[in-house]
Amino acid sequence: MNIVAKLYHEIKDHWSTPKAGNSISYKETLLHGIGGNGESLFEGINGYAGTVVSSILTASVYGILPMDIWLMGVIVALVSLIRMPLAGFIIDNTNTKLGKFRPLLIFLAIPTALLLVALAYIPAQFMGADGYSARFISFTIISALLAFFLPTLASVYDGLTQVMTMNTNERSGFFAILNVVRNLFISVMQILLPLLAGFVGGMKSVKIYQISFPVLVIIAIGALLASVFGTKERMIIPQNKSNKVSFMLGLKRCVKNKYFIIKSSSDILASLRGVANIMTWICLYQIGGERGDQVLAVAVTVLGFGHVPGMILAPLIVKKFGKQKSFIGVHILGILTTLPMLLFLKSPYVLLAMLFVQNLSNGLYTIEGMINADILDYEQHRSGERLEGFFNNFRKMIITLFGIGTALITPYILQTYCGIGRDMVGTELDNAYNALFDETKRNKVFVVLILIAAASFFLGMIPIFFYGLTEEKHAQIIKDLKARAEAADGGSAEVGDLAQSTD
Repeated sequence: MNIVAKLYHEIKDHWSTPKAGNSISYKETLLHGIGGNGESLFEGINGYAGTVVSSILTASVYGILPMDIWLMGVIVALVSLIRMPLAGFIIDNTNTKLGKFRPLLIFLAIPTALLLVALAYIPAQFMGADGYSARFISFTIISALLAFFLPTLASVYDGLTQVMTMNTNERSGFFAILNVVRNLFISVMQILLPLLAGFVGGMKSVKIYQISFPVLVIIAIGALLASVFGTKERMIIPQNKSNKVSFMLGLKRCVKNKYFIIKSSSDILASLRGVANIMTWICLYQIGGERGDQVLAVAVTVLGFGHVPGMILAPLIVKKFGKQKSFIGVHILGILTTLPMLLFLKSPYVLLAMLFVQNLSNGLYTIEGMINADILDYEQHRSGERLEGFFNNFRKMIITLFGIGTALITPYILQTYCGIGRDMVGTELDNAYNALFDETKRNKVFVVLILIAAASFFLGMIPIFFYGLTEEKHAQIIKDLKARAEAADGGSAEVGDLAQSTD
């Protein structure tokens, strides 16, 4: 009870006013967490209609074939390559009364919402074997447009998160709370959707998406308003400085930042660590039927909460071991929690339990957000520029280029081992994916994906051994930035006062 009482008084005393030395109150943290629910809800909706073979609406409902999904992904990736530098340029050159990030949240949310709803309605007008080409083309066009707005929205939200405080110790706790709070809406969605689907034909019926997507995007936009009007941007820069960054300068800064190169290399090599998340296929094809939909509702929720302990423990682990050692440990845990899945391929419920254990370690991956924020502070110390837009989007551009090839792996496995080809497309559009009901073929796919994920964790760990931005170095960077801003403004102040802060 003493712990509960202490926590109550802690929140009450600092609900509107941050603790000494900090910048963010609990109220602002909560409001930004609500805003994060809007962004993550958009991501969650898109998860049902993404350009990957495990997306239910894309594959099991619309019946887009594996290699066609890969082709769709290539087109989306090419759009992303255009988007990323443009988005970085827009973000890093935005200067308004609301700040650099907050006005862009609403500007990007509205077209994102309209495109997500379109995914549930427009391709559905071309159901049936004869409409396959029209269904594929319409889905691809909408997905390509969405590939501009949704990732940019995510970058803007992440950028806002990174500049709400410049205190690295406060960031650790802030990120931990935020990552728990911001996924509540998507957790509720993932519980209710499979349960409600039973009334309209199940998760393989387009009706559940046509009913739910419009409601969900309205909730998401409303949630984002909490971040727009309830947060502040705080950067340790002179009050009269206006950020103006050319495209070539931003690109040059990225290439010359050694920590950016190290972290981006790790991101690329670890980009396939998630392919072993076979939960959807376990439920829909290994368990199958109405029970499979019911298990999916429970599994999504339980597995989602598997991330929470890691998110909560991440700041404590970082404080004890530092970001570099902690992040290396995350990759080791990823290997140790992925490979044992090979022993339980014939036991769907044990596999789901193993995925829960895997998510315990994946929750610790939030440490990367702390590392990214420190790298941006280092860049400001090195060059004098805040480059959240360029850094976040250029890194994604590199990963996207690499991903064009690696994204081919799963579709190739499905068509090679499972025989899911064009000749299997019939009037019942999920027939092609019924090959996953075959245990022998399904297990071959599972084995390959598990091995790929483990290898990706291992390779992604290697560059982190060369990351040398220690907590001591970062503390000195913040101290120097504060001194520079004080000198430029002709006085002295606390970090929170020096920061360019917008209401």
